[in-house]
Amino acid sequence: MDRVKLSDCTLNLSNLKNIICIGTFGSYNEDCFDKNRSDIDIMILSIKELEWADELEIEDYLVRILQNHFQHDNIHLTFINGFVYPFGELLINSNDKIIILKEKYLDYILGYSTFKRDREYLEIIREENLKNLKEYRNGLL
Repeated sequence: MDRVKLSDCTLNLSNLKNIICIGTFGSYNEDCFDKNRSDIDIMILSIKELEWADELEIEDYLVRILQNHFQHDNIHLTFINGFVYPFGELLINSNDKIIILKEKYLDYILGYSTFKRDREYLEIIREENLKNLKEYRNGLL
């Protein structure tokens, strides 16, 4: 199925203060997307944690435009700032995004790769613990 690309959407960037990048993630990027049941997940990376009122203002602006752009009513926005696992990685790996602040986005990628490298050992320990727990419970986990 041919999908409408977020990156083809025209946005007024002055309405997106403190936003670094916007990208799609979730089922819309996968074969399991069902136009009748699925939402379109949009990740919004901001420079800093936004005030609730600012998030609502951005949401009010974006949802209307994105519903029209995608011709789909069910749009779900996820706001992140900082290195939030796994959402930061989902955004970085998204093939469909609008990068608004290029230098800040590059800084984010570099910072996230350091965060991920530092976290790698914890993921190995977690996987081993889950494996041991699964064996202990005879595979009931």
